[in-house]
Amino acid sequence: SMSYNKGIQKIQDAQTLAEAEEKDQAHAAFAEAIGALSDASLLRPGNPQTIRNLATAYALDGDFANAENVLTHGLTQAPGDSTLEDALRTVRANKANQLLDEKKYDEAVAYYGELTKAEANNADLWMGLGNAYFKRGQEGGNADTKKPDYKASGDAYAQAYKLHPDDQNLVFNAALAYQYAGDLAQAEAMWRAVLAKTPDDADALSSLGSVLADEKKFDDATQVLLKAISIKPDEKVYFRQLGAVYSKAGNNAKSTEMLIYYMALNKGAPVASVKDAVASAKAGTPAANTLSSMGSPDKVLAWENTDTGGTLQTWVYPAKGLAFTFNAAGQLVTKSDWSAAKK
Repeated sequence: SMSYNKGIQKIQDAQTLAEAEEKDQAHAAFAEAIGALSDASLLRPGNPQTIRNLATAYALDGDFANAENVLTHGLTQAPGDSTLEDALRTVRANKANQLLDEKKYDEAVAYYGELTKAEANNADLWMGLGNAYFKRGQEGGNADTKKPDYKASGDAYAQAYKLHPDDQNLVFNAALAYQYAGDLAQAEAMWRAVLAKTPDDADALSSLGSVLADEKKFDDATQVLLKAISIKPDEKVYFRQLGAVYSKAGNNAKSTEMLIYYMALNKGAPVASVKDAVASAKAGTPAANTLSSMGSPDKVLAWENTDTGGTLQTWVYPAKGLAFTFNAAGQLVTKSDWSAAKK
């Protein structure tokens, strides 16, 4: 029909205008397309092609609510039409994304909730619901309202992961959401699922270490963090974390070892010449004895100790998992030993 052809032409015109950033004119052209295709659908009621194009005009104009209404109504006239069903899925996904983009998290949660009921096996919708809850948790008020949102987010991501077990991001997101929710048992299970797929993911090991420490599983937490250190030995945060775990476990000596080395990594600067630095160690001092027994370190970090006001040197032997921190007189302040770190 003429109305149908006019509608299609106006969609094409509107798209051309939209590409040229002529937004107002594009919007006017979409409105004309919608008018023409609405007339066409009255002339050919239940015609899937006309219904789909009318919905497309609304959707391209950013009006996903009306696009959804057109397709939902169209499916009562042409039940089971696969082109309309596909178009409806796409429009709903776009409408849901728009709600998230506009930070309408309550509406997004409610809308994704409806969609997951209608399509319980659609992993993308569960992922969307997880995103909506997570973002609402991030933006939300106090801890009491955040935790239930993070828990619901974890449940939704976990459901998406069940449906789509190849997607590593889903299980990672589930683990993070459960951790934020304070659901430690679920968080541990999910981080372990992440590591079953990627055993050398140091960040996941670090997160699992945090969860295990919160669960008071200090030995497990220590082993997991030592593994993270074996993978990324220059990541200072892992040493701070390990120091905190030892402290919680009541092992103050090991806690001090790790925290001193963390401070050296955090505050220290590598000396220009390792050779000159170690050569200046006075004979008979622990520093000189370390040099003769251990050989030259790979690097030397110089830093100021704010507590004592003195300059310290930390000699690092990464392959051995050892560092020695000496004061200016060459006396040993702390030996830091993470040699148990094995890949």
